[in-house]
Amino acid sequence: MGSGVMDRVMIEQDLAMVEQHVTLGLLHIERQVQIIATLKRQGHFAAEAQAARILVTFEEMQVEHEVHRDRLWRKLQETKQGGVWP
Repeated sequence: MGSGVMDRVMIEQDLAMVEQHVTLGLLHIERQVQIIATLKRQGHFAAEAQAARILVTFEEMQVEHEVHRDRLWRKLQETKQGGVWP
C-alpha cells in the first residue's frame, strides 16, 4: 500500500471517529437543554445556571468537533484529487 493510500485510510479512520464525536456531542447538547428546562421548571435556579454554563462548554466543543470534521473532509478530498484514490 502506497503512502498516499495509507494517508487516506488514516484520514478516513480519523473522520469516522470525529463523526462519532459530532453525533455524540449533539446528543449531549440535546440532553443538557432538557436538564436545564427541568431545573428551571423545578425552580433550581443556581443549578440551572451551572447547567447553562456546561451547555456553553458543550456547544463550544461541538464547534471544535465540526471544524475538525470539516478539515478532515477537505483533506480527504485533496487526497482524492491528488490521484491516490483507488
